Amino acid sequence: MKVTVYLPERAEEGIGKDLVELTRILCEEKGCEEWGGLLGGKYGYGTDYENDTFEIHHFCWCEREDYPWCGGCTCPESRTHYFVDGKEVTSEDFDRFFKDYVGETKDITEWRRKAQEANSRRKIVHDPVCDYCLGKGVFSTHGAEPRRGAPNLWHKPSGFKVWWYKWIGRDMEYNREITEAEWKAIFEDCVRSLSNGS
Repeated sequence: MKVTVYLPERAEEGIGKDLVELTRILCEEKGCEEWGGLLGGKYGYGTDYENDTFEIHHFCWCEREDYPWCGGCTCPESRTHYFVDGKEVTSEDFDRFFKDYVGETKDITEWRRKAQEANSRRKIVHDPVCDYCLGKGVFSTHGAEPRRGAPNLWHKPSGFKVWWYKWIGRDMEYNREITEAEWKAIFEDCVRSLSNGS
């Protein structure tokens, strides 16, 4: 019997690889905590460190609503509005419209076409009132952004920020696109700042 093992996305190049390397340096040379494990590798989860140049934080699972890395939207349900063809509907009608429009389509190409058409006719509008969505309170600290919370890496001079899910390289998002040369300069600045005593 032949068994195929599929491993999840992992940091193996570019920004992800460098973030794992930065974590390794911080753990080995600065004594930061290793949050490593099986899927992300020994240094693949990031660590917690801050100086004048950058801040890095491991992905956190504490789910505290008052923690800039873990909190989420606490807006009441009444602040989310659903529309189909410009008319406000319930969330149930919003979902039903999609299911009815797409139907029992078996062909994936046809299903995608119908799904795209259905989604072009419906819209969700969120009127934020909570601190997480508005970027207020604790969600205005540690480089947090409205509706995103605090990033896992924040390079303070450039304002560049990175978020990842569980381990570095998985579902990584950036607050803006940068070139390889810009990233190289940011990475080198972070490493240099460790020997400058900042």
